[in-house]
Amino acid sequence: MSTDLNEDIRGMNRCLREVHRVLAEIQLDYLSPSSGDGSAFARWQRLIHDPALAWLRAVSGLMADVDQIVHEAEGLDPDTAADIRSRVERVFGPTEDPEFQEIRDRIGSMTTGYPEVAMALGDLRRSLSVLPTAPDGRE
Repeated sequence: MSTDLNEDIRGMNRCLREVHRVLAEIQLDYLSPSSGDGSAFARWQRLIHDPALAWLRAVSGLMADVDQIVHEAEGLDPDTAADIRSRVERVFGPTEDPEFQEIRDRIGSMTTGYPEVAMALGDLRRSLSVLPTAPDGRE
């Protein structure tokens, strides 16, 4: 078990959470600018139930998957780290998985108007770059 590998995964997970936080805040502010109940609970409920935010739930699910893998692993080995990297790259790129194209399109359109999105994505991509890749191109 590599302490550095574990720290790399934790760092990537922090970056993934930051991307999600930034995207959620921007979308929630856009959908309900200073109207209605702005409590954390109301925003959370909207994030979970609003059909306009369904695309963001895939990112939420990805975070939960990564948390579960990390929690259940006795120690993170290079294969597990490569699997995590592959899962995140399927959603955020550069892997072109058509299942997540809507997410990439939405995020891509946000990077020009919201520098915090571009910065969070840059941090996520940097954190992914230090993780091992799957050998022989398997995912």
